[in-house]
Formats: sequence, C-alpha cells, structure tokens
Amino acid sequence: TMHEERSSSSPHIQFVWRSHVEESGSFIDLAHDFWVLVFRTLHDETEVRLTGPVTESLPISYEAGQVNWGIVFKAHVFIRDLPKKDMLNKSTTLPMVGKKSFQLGRHVIQIPTFDTAEEFVDGLVQRGILNANIEIAEALQEAAPPMSVRTLQRHHKRTIGLTQSQSQQVARARRAFMLLQEGKSIVDAAF
Repeated sequence: TMHEERSSSSPHIQFVWRSHVEESGSFIDLAHDFWVLVFRTLHDETEVRLTGPVTESLPISYEAGQVNWGIVFKAHVFIRDLPKKDMLNKSTTLPMVGKKSFQLGRHVIQIPTFDTAEEFVDGLVQRGILNANIEIAEALQEAAPPMSVRTLQRHHKRTIGLTQSQSQQVARARRAFMLLQEGKSIVDAAF
C-alpha cells in the first residue's frame, strides 16, 4: 500500500493524505478529537465518509485497488449544524449526488481532489458550512483565551465533542502509540 501525507497551509487543515491499496486488509485508526473527511474510489464508484471524534481505536478495512484520500481537520474546526458530540465514535457514509458531488447536511458539494483540498475547505468556510472556534484554537496552543475556565470547558465540549480531559487522554494515547511504534519502551511511552 502506498501512503502519502502532506501538511497544509490552511488554518483549518491538520494534514491531507492519500493511499493506493495493493492488498486487501485493515489497520487500526487511533483515537482522535477531530473530523476526518475521506474519499474512497473502487471500481469507478466513489464513497465519501465523515468521521467524528473517536475515543477508542477502531479497525478500518480496505480493498485491493481502492484509492483513498482524506482531509484531517484541526480539532477546533467544526461543521455547522452537525455537532461533533453527535458523531462521537461514528463514521458515516454521506449521500452521493451523481458521480461527482455529495451531500453534507442540506448542502450539495462537489468532490475535490487531493491537490485542491485547501480550495475546497476555503469554499466550505466561505459558504458557512465549516467554522472554527478561535478561543479553542488558542487554548489548544496553550494560550489563555479571554474567558473563564468553565466557559472554556463548555466551548471545548461543544466545539470538539469531548471534554478537555478526554482530549488530553486521547492525545496521550496517540503519543504513547507512536512512541511504541518507534520502538520505545513501555516505560518511555507511559510518560
């Protein structure tokens, strides 16, 4: 399987990835606190999937010949009219409208390409479909937003779909997994 990731200049995108599957199989999707929009093509049929925050690792299956690419949004980014808490631990197939468009809520959106992800996301922001909570972005960067701790906690839960404590647990689990993948000891991964 060929897999490629690239960073993004967009303030809304964490990274963009793509893969071409040579053999059928599966992998473990790690817990995360962000949206992922995935485009899958197999036998000239395209599927669009939206995944919300995930508090536990999930197995993801794939088929030989499948071409995938996706946009991983930053944690402070949210889809208007679709609370992340409603998508907690869920991945849903979005309805297709013809061969080149899909439906997200009441909006029909043309499928972008790997190379046009930033323009696609800019368009979603301009149409008001995608939004960002700047206070949460600042808090995630460990800056002190101009609000009380309780207000920050409410904003965090509403924006990300997880409590601050859950987000911290997810981040620690992802970090530990990556360290173990690099060959570090369990003791090193635990701290």
